[in-house]
Amino acid sequence: MTEGDPVENHESSGDRLIAAADEYVAYKDFLPGLSDSAFDYQKHMHRDADVGGFLADFAIEAETKRRNIVRWRTGEKLPELDIEKFTSITSHLPKFVIPNKEAVNGMGVERTKRFKIDIVAEEIMSEAAKRLPKTLDVYRYHQNYAEDEIEIQGLGKIKLILDQGEDGIFTSIFTIEGDTFRIHNCRQSGVKYLDRLNDLSRPSDIEIKPKKMLIELYDDDSGNFVTMNGKRFTNARVYTRFGSGYSDDYKRDQLLRTDNHRIETQDDWRSDHTELSWQKVEDQAIVWLIDNVLNPIKRSPVPQTQIDVIPMEEPFPEGKVGPLFAFVKVEDLERIEILKHGLERAYPDERVAVRPSWRLIPFGINRGDLPEIVHDGFIWCGSGTIDKGTNIKNLEIGDRQMDTWSMFSREGLAEIKPLISTDVYVVDWNEWDDFRELTFTPSHDRLAEKEVGEMYHAVGRTMVPITEYNGSYKNPVVLISRNLEVNEIGNVFFPPDEKR
Repeated sequence: MTEGDPVENHESSGDRLIAAADEYVAYKDFLPGLSDSAFDYQKHMHRDADVGGFLADFAIEAETKRRNIVRWRTGEKLPELDIEKFTSITSHLPKFVIPNKEAVNGMGVERTKRFKIDIVAEEIMSEAAKRLPKTLDVYRYHQNYAEDEIEIQGLGKIKLILDQGEDGIFTSIFTIEGDTFRIHNCRQSGVKYLDRLNDLSRPSDIEIKPKKMLIELYDDDSGNFVTMNGKRFTNARVYTRFGSGYSDDYKRDQLLRTDNHRIETQDDWRSDHTELSWQKVEDQAIVWLIDNVLNPIKRSPVPQTQIDVIPMEEPFPEGKVGPLFAFVKVEDLERIEILKHGLERAYPDERVAVRPSWRLIPFGINRGDLPEIVHDGFIWCGSGTIDKGTNIKNLEIGDRQMDTWSMFSREGLAEIKPLISTDVYVVDWNEWDDFRELTFTPSHDRLAEKEVGEMYHAVGRTMVPITEYNGSYKNPVVLISRNLEVNEIGNVFFPPDEKR
């Protein structure tokens, strides 16, 4: 080899994969010996977006699951919360937010961006919450959300969308909207539950409709955005005619023209040198919101009492269909088995047994005149008796088979025994099978996009609440669009070769 000749790389792609696999095994064996703090560091460290980084993430996930199982078995609880920390948490949460009392022990406070207008938005939502017929924590939440309205003299009807997030760790107001205004919350308050969930109850969008004004605020360094009469401004100079800026541009008072992605046609914003002042815009918005929203709400009477007890729900109608079973991830089955000996063994956000997953009709297929719920996620339940001898290879729920082959998320079986009928539906999967039988021919062995939609619609049209089901379906599939609790799960069965 002469000087300047390229060096040959004799390492094949196969050799590199073998080396990556060896590193994965070594890393997976290394993680169990780490302390909790050292493991936490490994979880959050930066990794390259390559095969090694990909496998390392799976090793981290596997070790997290192993540590969780150990913790559930020993019943380790969240640390005790001292008064100083509790005061800090409650002072950072907006007044209308209701934290899960037990989960507060796992909460902490992080530094976040704050604006003067946050105070007014918080007051508006707090006063509106006082005038609801119920406290926020007793509403019936469907897949994290609930809705209600209040009537305010001078403002008319005000709609509130409530948000209970994952497992009710934070119960809050997501959006409040009237004819003249809208406030949408999706910004961090600074309160965080473990390393899993941020409270998002600070305003991200504030719209003042008569002024044709929209204010957009962000947690990161994206800048502040203000739209006035269709023209959008920002203090993040990278999005302006200058095309570059600094990470702390969000502190600037100067607002310059930028692209308005919400409208198809607009003027040449780069040649418009109009400037606004963020401080003046914020002050104008605050004055308007106080005069036209907050004060009318505060003048409105407050109910003498608010319902603060969760209402009873209709029991599940036994005998209409079943017995029921579902495919459940192995890690969920392991948790269910442990928590049957006491829910307090797990943290508050870990006590749900099974969560909805697959949609009845994918978002990519128009639901037409079918109800909106067909696009929800569901727990899919088959009908029949299962036991240790059940032939899982031939078991189907609708068009789904149990995942027994995936190295990362295998499934087992669980008996499903709902206690209440809320969010439980029945469809006739025979409509799916009939459509395929009638449509497929030797010369037509693949469905067109339109036919796929028609097939989904044929099933969707049979969807009825369990309380209205008359037992006539040839192939009933039960769909549950809410979380199932541990006491709604019967026997569980692991894949035959699952190591436990």
